[in-house]
Amino acid sequence: KIRTVEQDGKTIKLQI
Repeated sequence: KIRTVEQDGKTIKLQI
């Protein structure tokens, strides 16, 4: 499952 999180104006993809 891939989750997209927006942090500090950057898009980070987390693979859980």
